Amino acid sequence: MIARWERMNIKERIRLVLVTLLVALVLLFFIQNNETVQVAFLWGTFALPRFVMLPGLLLLGFVAGYLVARLRRHRR
Repeated sequence: MIARWERMNIKERIRLVLVTLLVALVLLFFIQNNETVQVAFLWGTFALPRFVMLPGLLLLGFVAGYLVARLRRHRR
């Protein structure tokens, strides 16, 4: 592994360190947010872990923003 590190250029090393840090932060997020929460939406109530709910809502927000931007672009 050390020999491989020495063959990497600076850009590859930075990318490897950043990816490693990102993976560590995601794992830490999962460990700290494992309690179950109740979500009431319309006529249903759902129980799911917080680490599932938060990224799901983030993804839903990204999709909604993308669709609104696309709709605005289409109208012009």
